Amino acid sequence: MLLRLDKAYQAFFKKLARYPNFKRKGKYNSFTYPQYNNGWKIRDNKLMLSCMGAIKIKCIGYLLVY
Repeated sequence: MLLRLDKAYQAFFKKLARYPNFKRKGKYNSFTYPQYNNGWKIRDNKLMLSCMGAIKIKCIGYLLVY
């Protein structure tokens, strides 16, 4: 979320966008995890994140991993 806020203010000060508005808590239904290649693995219907531990996931369809 801080990266999104930083990008919004940088665009504002470069006069590429208007002043960023406050977004309420429930606006985003996702999160960003910057450690792309080294930070996560999927094992036994669990998403293993390097800093957070294991999170139970539900796989529907195919999951593409690059």
